[in-house]
Amino acid sequence: MPSLSAETPRLTLQQIDAYALIPRPKRMGRGPSFDYGTGPDQNRYFSRAQTMGNVAGLMLQGMETLNEKGLSHALKVWLRNNEPAIIANLQAQGAKAFIVCMTYWTWIEGGTATRAYEYNGAYILGYAASASPDDIGKVLTPEMVYGPKASPIRSGATFADTYLIGQAAAL
Repeated sequence: MPSLSAETPRLTLQQIDAYALIPRPKRMGRGPSFDYGTGPDQNRYFSRAQTMGNVAGLMLQGMETLNEKGLSHALKVWLRNNEPAIIANLQAQGAKAFIVCMTYWTWIEGGTATRAYEYNGAYILGYAASASPDDIGKVLTPEMVYGPKASPIRSGATFADTYLIGQAAAL
């Protein structure tokens, strides 16, 4: 998940981990087995692959960071464009915080195996009396976080969303 934040002179947005805030449903699972690579001649191959993998990993990490910066920029533009309406709603409802859901596409680039992100949209889920987990939990319910969502098909891309909490500097 990319790390996102945005700030204007009057509003700040910080990413929250809604999956840590809302308890996850119980599931059964099985972890991977690494028994296949324990043969006597496998250590040499593993060390070669590990060296090249480290070099490639550093390059890919830099490319993914640039992709994350593009998402942060789109979020900042969205916040700047909607700032007057958000502040008016905060004042009208007497709230101190607001919860935003940002949706984006994520996929693996074919040639470079880089995770790419593409901004899809952002919208306000609701307003909370404060930024405490109890007040946020009234807006971010388990049905909203884990419930069914539309997942349009787009050539191997997956539709992801992240939750952010915003606060006004001073009203």
